[in-house]
Amino acid sequence: MVWQENIENIVMLTNLVEAGGPKCDMYWPRNDSNEIYGDIIVTCLQEDIFVDYTLRKFELKKKSSVRAVHHFHYMVWPDKGVPSDLSSIIDLRQKVLRSQSNLSGPTLVHCSAGVGRTGTYIALDILIEQGQHENGVEIFSCVRNLREQRVNMVQTVEQYQYIHDAVAYALFVDCKPIPEDRLKDLMDCSSIEDIGSIYENMQKMNDQKSKMEMDAVARNEMMSQQNREGADIPGDENRPRLYMNIIPGSSDYINAVYINGLKARNRYIVAQTPLPTTLEYFLTLIVQENCSVIVDMDNSQDQTCGRYLPEDGGSIQVGSFSVSVLALQTSEQFSSCKMILSHKSCTPAENRELHLYRYRGWNDNSSVPKSPTRFNDFIKDVESKLTEDNSVLVHCRTGAIRCGILCAVAVILQKLDIDGEVSIPNVVKQIKTRRSLAIPNKEQFVFCYECATEYIRYLTHTYANFVKRA
Repeated sequence: MVWQENIENIVMLTNLVEAGGPKCDMYWPRNDSNEIYGDIIVTCLQEDIFVDYTLRKFELKKKSSVRAVHHFHYMVWPDKGVPSDLSSIIDLRQKVLRSQSNLSGPTLVHCSAGVGRTGTYIALDILIEQGQHENGVEIFSCVRNLREQRVNMVQTVEQYQYIHDAVAYALFVDCKPIPEDRLKDLMDCSSIEDIGSIYENMQKMNDQKSKMEMDAVARNEMMSQQNREGADIPGDENRPRLYMNIIPGSSDYINAVYINGLKARNRYIVAQTPLPTTLEYFLTLIVQENCSVIVDMDNSQDQTCGRYLPEDGGSIQVGSFSVSVLALQTSEQFSSCKMILSHKSCTPAENRELHLYRYRGWNDNSSVPKSPTRFNDFIKDVESKLTEDNSVLVHCRTGAIRCGILCAVAVILQKLDIDGEVSIPNVVKQIKTRRSLAIPNKEQFVFCYECATEYIRYLTHTYANFVKRA
């Protein structure tokens, strides 16, 4: 069918196995290998794995004819459900639209049964294009027409509602990815008000939480001894659950949330700065989640802060943990040190060595850090200490307002490095879906654009110097 219909783009919306049962056969070979299917030889030339999707490029050979096929595999859409945010599927659609095509064939879209997720994606694609060209959409008519062609397209009420939310987001928020070579021009011709209006439109697009998640937020809000006043209260879907050193029957709650990197799931853990009463839970989280870096985004410490670092070197005892400090360094923007975290049940060989950063380039009375260039440098320094298997724990008073911008800028820089383009609204939206108080104002949103622009200037300058030296 792919060959006969001149198909060059395949959008796959299911995993091979879901809920313990098979959903789709693996109809392609592994990376850098080939398989023969009848009279067609399929070779997987490339495979790029991201958090939400995998991009593959196939070569199909039939006799002496050779074709290229792009495979867009979206992996985080539950059967009969909807994606957890509005922007990641929009991200994928934008990649499909920008893929190179030499033939005139249609895009092939499939899930498992080929109706629920498939119908929802096709409806999104049709309606977004309709809205962009006709200044209006007919969602009911679109879904009805799809169902006349294939029964049960768009399978659930939840999927039908998701179409409304995702189409509104795509049409009202300027979320198209910006190539790196156009980013500087965009900033030069856009005012702060122009960029701020994108943020205002994005704020109007609320992700729909399930009743179970809303109940979890209400339940966690009642944990008054473990939440700071004004802290962002998480639900349970993306919250780490404490299990180490926890007495049976006690709560697994800690005010923290996982945030994905571009390619690494749960790359960042954003948490509120620990209270004296939650300090041991905080250290437990560090060990349990295999963190290799801690970033303290608070400028100052007071009596409400649980102190997990000895002030004058040496070591400090926190419940069943012992913390000692090595190699303290201080600069204008941040201080850093190596810290050794040990537990009474561990041998010396099992002690954990971590890097601790305390960011100092952000005034208490300011909405944003002092310098986008230096903030980029700081993030790159932090990222250099991470490995593929480790995560970074970032904390501030609310667990969101200062943590969120670090995660956002980090992912933005990763996208510029790997994709050569970025949709800053999509990055921010995905983070705000998990931490609603992250990027809480237009100033921080604009700062994300400034960081991206400064990073492009840095890359351009570095490349120019390299060419000149060559």
